[in-house]
Amino acid sequence: MSDRSSTVRLVVDGEAVDPLVLRRAVADVTRAAAGAGAGPGLGVLAPTTNGIAFVAAAEACRRTGAALILRSPYARTAGLPAVCEVGDGPAGPWVTPLPIGADGRFPADTAVACFTSGSTGDPRLALLGAEGQDYQYRATAERMGTDDTDRLCLPLPLAHAYGFSVLGMARLTGAQLWVETRNDALAILDRLAPDGITTLDGVPGLYAALLARLERFPEKRRAFAALRFRGCGGEVLPAWIEEGFARWGAVLHNGYGLTEAGPNVALNAPGHFHPGTVGLPLPGTEVTIEASRGELLVRGPGVMSGYFGADPPRPRSDGWLATGDQAEWRGPALRVMGRLEHRVTIQGETIIPADLEALMSDRCSVGRVVVDAFADRRGATRLGAVVVTPDGGDLAPWRAAVRDLLPPALRPRVVVPVGTLPYLANGKLDRGAVRALLTEHAAKTSRSMARGGHHGD
Repeated sequence: MSDRSSTVRLVVDGEAVDPLVLRRAVADVTRAAAGAGAGPGLGVLAPTTNGIAFVAAAEACRRTGAALILRSPYARTAGLPAVCEVGDGPAGPWVTPLPIGADGRFPADTAVACFTSGSTGDPRLALLGAEGQDYQYRATAERMGTDDTDRLCLPLPLAHAYGFSVLGMARLTGAQLWVETRNDALAILDRLAPDGITTLDGVPGLYAALLARLERFPEKRRAFAALRFRGCGGEVLPAWIEEGFARWGAVLHNGYGLTEAGPNVALNAPGHFHPGTVGLPLPGTEVTIEASRGELLVRGPGVMSGYFGADPPRPRSDGWLATGDQAEWRGPALRVMGRLEHRVTIQGETIIPADLEALMSDRCSVGRVVVDAFADRRGATRLGAVVVTPDGGDLAPWRAAVRDLLPPALRPRVVVPVGTLPYLANGKLDRGAVRALLTEHAAKTSRSMARGGHHGD
């Protein structure tokens, strides 16, 4: 990896960071981390904020050979081989030494230790090597066509795999990194043209919010459509979002990755665009689909060495990583449908919620629909739906459309209208919170349902 951007060209919420200030922060954090014992096999807990302190912590680890531990609010850090933590305060970054945990050491070549999101289970700590990370930055930057003339807008946490990979590309290519600390779709749109932003990265939830804003403020479409690259990842992109932007010529460059793969696996980009898919695998990354279940397997330089902890699952002995995601080929490109285990069985029929979500979002004038299972007061498994109605819209037309569209067994028995969906810190949908909403709503309305109130069918 190039050393020319050992201090990344950084802008935070539209304010350029003085390169001298950043260099001093890097030097101070590196000195303090080294004094605390940072080195190969040991880790530094990264800040959870976007900005100078995070960049300084990442650079300190690169210089000392320590692993940068990307923290998750849902995962414990006790017992990890961390020698210090870096935080962000009014006076600048601070470093606090820590007692080294007794649970073992990281492999010596570990550059990044990143918690999985926890969207489908307990977060686990994936260990990513330095050479694999360098490969990821180069392969992704080459696919995107990123160079030092780019201004990369990143309204995602740097402390998660997706955001961290964008930081790595900025360091490699010399591109200017514009990080955002606020999840404000309108503020992002206002920044694009005046600040000369060339690329934007986000998760489907952000693009859903941007689409709603652009429907209301069509004068902002020109700046959005002028972006060279509009990257989307983190979870399956609903078709209605992709099609909504495509109607006026602003395609989303959808991609696929997972923390355990480094994270990027496949990516659409200018000149390599395949609508309805996550694009072509990155050069050097192998992909295959297991025949019996349709599970996506990945092998390549970016794949993790394993999870930290006792007897952790690892890639198979032949190097293939089982992703747990269902996929298929569409010509030369990949289409990813979602998690294999995220299926529900209703009256003996196995259902993939993502299929119902796409169907119900497409056929009615509401925002996103999220479908999941809950147990009713008798313990039976039922389907429920959380429906986004930002303006408090009437759900009666939607309910009528569902009755016409679906057989009784597939109609949601409970419907919860919400203004926004619950998301994890990395922007992924929080399925656990969705199920809790359905269960709570079902408990409150069970008496009404027994008397024949609305069931959503």
